[in-house]
Amino acid sequence: MGHGARKQLAKLLDASERCGDFSTRIEMSARALRIEVDGVGVLPLPLRAPVTKKLIAQARQARFGRGEQTLADTSVRDTWEITPDRITLGGPDWDRTLSGVLDGVRTALGLPPTTVLRAEPHALLVYGKGQFFLPHQDSEKDDSMVGTLVVSLPSHHTGGELVVSHAGRSVVHQASREKLTFAAFYADCLHEVKPVKSGYRVTLTMNLLAERTRPAGGRRWPGRRPGPLPDRTLHRAGRRALRLRQSENGAPEPPRVPSRPRVHPAWPGLGPPQGCRRHACHPAPPGRRAGRLRGGPRIGRGEGDLGRRTALRPLRLPRRCRALRRLRGRGVRG
Repeated sequence: MGHGARKQLAKLLDASERCGDFSTRIEMSARALRIEVDGVGVLPLPLRAPVTKKLIAQARQARFGRGEQTLADTSVRDTWEITPDRITLGGPDWDRTLSGVLDGVRTALGLPPTTVLRAEPHALLVYGKGQFFLPHQDSEKDDSMVGTLVVSLPSHHTGGELVVSHAGRSVVHQASREKLTFAAFYADCLHEVKPVKSGYRVTLTMNLLAERTRPAGGRRWPGRRPGPLPDRTLHRAGRRALRLRQSENGAPEPPRVPSRPRVHPAWPGLGPPQGCRRHACHPAPPGRRAGRLRGGPRIGRGEGDLGRRTALRPLRLPRRCRALRRLRGRGVRG
C-alpha cells in the first residue's frame, strides 16, 4: 500500500467515531447484475463450465506488482485475467444494488458517514482447478484508493476461499453458488486465494475509492440541483422570466391580471353562465359557504386567476348590473 493511500485512509479514520472491522461480506441476488464480455457475450448466472471455458479463451495470464515492476509468475499467481475495457456492467437494478452495497461496506469498515465510496472495475479473474494467489497486499492504483471489493459470480466450485488477514486475525470468505458475493477489505490487509479443488471460481475485482465526503449537517452539495419547487414559485419565476425576455426584445409587457378580482367583467350580449362563481350578480353553486350582501344576491367562494381558492370580498352592488341593463335595452327582460 503506497504512502498516498495510507495518508488518505488515516485521514478518513481520524474523522470516524464508529467501530468497524477490516473486512466484510454481503450477498445479493444474481439477477441484479448483467455482465457482458467481448468475444463471449452476456454471461448467464450462475456460471457453467462451457461459458467459463469461453472466458479463459479470451483471457490472458494474470500479472502482479512487485515494487515498481509488473511480473507474470505462475508460482506466485496462477489465474486468468480479462481487462476492464472488455467488460460491460449493467442491469435494471445494478446501480441501486451497488450503491446499497457500498453504503453497507462504508458502515461495516467503520468509515465516517460523510464518506462517499466509488467502485472502479479492475479485472475479471478466472481460477481453474489448482490455480491460486499467494498472500499479498494490493498495490496502490489511485491516490484515493482505500480498499478492494471482490465480487464473486455464482458458480459450482470447491476451494478457492478468499482469506483476509490483519493484526493476527483472519477472515475466510467463501463464494455462494446462487448469489453475488461482495467481499470488501482495506488495501493494507494481507489476503490470498486458496487453490481451487474443482470447478471454476470467477470474480470481478474493483478498487474502492473515497472520492469526496458529504457536507456535515445535511447541507447540499455545491452545485447540486435543487429539488422541485412549489407550483406558486415556478409560476412566479416563469412570469418574471417572460417579462424579462419581452423587455429585452422590445415587446410590450402583457397586462397583469389581479389574483383576487372583485367583479367578473360582464360578457357583452350574453352575460355569464348560471352559477358563475366569479360574478357577484349570480348565485353560488349549492353546498358552498355564502353570505348575503347588502342590496345584492348571495355570494360564495370563488377561484382566482392563478388557480388559488379565494373568497370574494363583500361589495355594495346595484340591484341590476350593467350587463342586464344592456340586455333590457335589447328587449330582453331579466
